[in-house]
Amino acid sequence: MKKIFLAVLFSSLTISVFAQWQPTNAAGTDNTTIYHMNGNVGIATTTPQTQLQVNDGWQKIAIGGIPGPSRSILGWSASYIGFNIHGSGTDWITNTTGNSDGGSIIFADNYGNLKFANIKAITGGGGQSITASDLGGRVKMILNNTGNVGIGGNPSLARTPLEVSIWGDNNSVSTALTLSQMNSASPNNKAGVSLDFGITNNSVNDAIHGRISVKETYWSARPKMTFNLANGSNVMTEYMVITYDGNVGIGQSNPANKLDVNGIAHAKEVRIDVTGWEDSVFDKDYSLLPLTDVEKFIEKHHHLPEIPGEPDMIENGLEVGAMNRLLVKKIEELTLYVIQQQKKITELEQLVKK
Repeated sequence: MKKIFLAVLFSSLTISVFAQWQPTNAAGTDNTTIYHMNGNVGIATTTPQTQLQVNDGWQKIAIGGIPGPSRSILGWSASYIGFNIHGSGTDWITNTTGNSDGGSIIFADNYGNLKFANIKAITGGGGQSITASDLGGRVKMILNNTGNVGIGGNPSLARTPLEVSIWGDNNSVSTALTLSQMNSASPNNKAGVSLDFGITNNSVNDAIHGRISVKETYWSARPKMTFNLANGSNVMTEYMVITYDGNVGIGQSNPANKLDVNGIAHAKEVRIDVTGWEDSVFDKDYSLLPLTDVEKFIEKHHHLPEIPGEPDMIENGLEVGAMNRLLVKKIEELTLYVIQQQKKITELEQLVKK
């Protein structure tokens, strides 16, 4: 009786350590094999290393909780899905196809955060063993529990709906690209979205130096796009604006024309389209104002006929095309006056000679 009891006990222990289930299809042939060993379940593998491991040729998927020794680094109360990688004590192991041994992994914790990491394959590699600290440094994307996404060199920041950071080669220079909503309390405030550019020379990327925004000018108004840079006092300053109707302002927040510049514009050449010119001054039927009338006009108005006066110029500005047209007209009229004077001088010289 004692021998029978020991035999049953041994069989029970064996089953609890290792069991297998081999389902069959309608034809009665084997489809795959499911193994259970030490609390782990393996599909098409007799030695599952995690709570669930699926092997399909060279493709391997592991699902389980993060091993205890790795939790302080990769997250407490966290689980993972590994693609060709699984946890083993303090290390993480990638499998090999004989030619490459890379893998990818997704971590999830009870706080609602997701982390994504990948391990670059080594050509001809025979499998890699990576420490938890090394694997944590390879996390390149985070979706946190607020819905923000962080990508790149320091994804754990994820301070906005989308933040992309890039470390320099020496890990002391970093850049960042962030996408965020402006004035989320709209419609009571002016709503918008901003794309921020950051550059810093320390290990934490927290300096924003440039911003492109699309925002409402006031509640329910059509939006405008603004281009901003941090000035010498590190205050974000608007330098250029594009309105919804295509007007561009440089140093001007509300441009009323296709290009408004509040400052000096320097160019090698400016070409202005014209709809007509003043060559009609040389037509034979052109009515040239007598110089005596020009004199009287100047004494009364203190500027030439047809040329805007100082108050008008200050109020309305200078229209380059129109002014050049008027100046040419006055030069042509002046030429006619000079010709008239030259004829009178010639006549007087001839009278003197007589």
